[in-house]
Parts: sequence; C-alpha cells; structure tokens
Amino acid sequence: MKKVRVVGLGPGNLDYLLPIAKRVIEESEILIGGSRHLEALSINNKEKILLDGNYKKVMEFLEYNYSKYDIAVVVSGDTGFYSLSSMVKKYVPIDNLEFIPGISSLQYMFSKLCLTWDKALMKSVHGRKFDYIDCIDKYSYIGLLTDKVSTPVSIAEELIKYGYSDDIIFHVGERLSYEDELITSCSPLQASKGDFDPLSVVIIENKGYKGE
Repeated sequence: MKKVRVVGLGPGNLDYLLPIAKRVIEESEILIGGSRHLEALSINNKEKILLDGNYKKVMEFLEYNYSKYDIAVVVSGDTGFYSLSSMVKKYVPIDNLEFIPGISSLQYMFSKLCLTWDKALMKSVHGRKFDYIDCIDKYSYIGLLTDKVSTPVSIAEELIKYGYSDDIIFHVGERLSYEDELITSCSPLQASKGDFDPLSVVIIENKGYKGE
C-alpha cells in the first residue's frame, strides 16, 4: 500500500535528523516541502513539489494521489507540534498515512539548557495568539515559538507590563542547532532591550513557581 508520510526534520541541522526519517525520505517517490527544507536535504533523484503558501493546491494533490505514490511531506521539528500533520489528515485516509516524528526546536532548547520539560507548557505564538501571561503562575516553564509579530522582545515587554520580572529567567534560542546558534538567558528587562531573530524559541522560566 502506498503511503503519505509526514516526516519531521528536527530543529534544522541534519545531524538531528532521525535515521528512520532519512530512510523514508530516500525511499519516497515524491518529496513535498518548503524550499529551505528541500534544499537542505540535497536529494536530486526525486520529483519535488514546493510548498510555498500554496497549501490547498498541494493538499488537493495529496487527495488525488495518496494511493498512487509513496510521498514524503517534510516539516520542521516534530510532526505532532504545530506542523502540517493536522491539515494532511483532512485529505489522506488514516490507512494511507504515517507520521515520522522529529526533534522539536523546543525539545532541543530544553536540552541545551539542561532543563527537563515534563512539567512545561509548550505553545506557539507563531501566526496565532496565546495568553501566556495567564499561565505564568501555573507552570515552572512556558516554551513558545515566536514570529515577526510576537517576537522575543514583545513577549519580554508583556511580562514587564504585567509585573513579571524579578522571578523570571528569560531564555531565547536563535538559529538552533546551526553553527551560528545563539542562546541567551537574561531578565525580561534585558530581553526587552535586546535584538533577537523574530523566528526564535523562548522559554519563560518562573523561579517563583509555587506548584509541586
């Protein structure tokens, strides 16, 4: 049976690509993904479909071809965390679908800080809204994927605005897993004056958390 496999590429550097993900990509007949992802894979003997905002057209292609080809849809990070998986499930029957997990950028960031994330809240403010202020006192850590609107600086400013400063360590991860990776740990006030890549990972560490 032919399969559509959504494949998580990990945080970026292909050193973090799981062996099973590499094998599935090599065995597929068609690759679908963003230009940055397809270029990084450097695989030339496949038909490639560029995913560049044309989501509906690509999903319709999957709907009509899932039973004809083995297709790999490559996504950043993990397939289960704010990826294309939910959209693909609407067009491909579950029997013809498989998810190959990857290492999420948040998971990677926690490991770089030598922190555990079993009691963390992990969300995205990339292209969506989330009231992280309301959750500060409920968790030791809140991990966020940021964007050009909800930037690390704007998040730090919100923390200061609502009186969260003294007990907060503000961690920002930029270009994670690449050679020019930069991880900054500072106060919200210092972060509010910083200059960070908008597409970053932020971890809000609440040292004053009173939970278990």
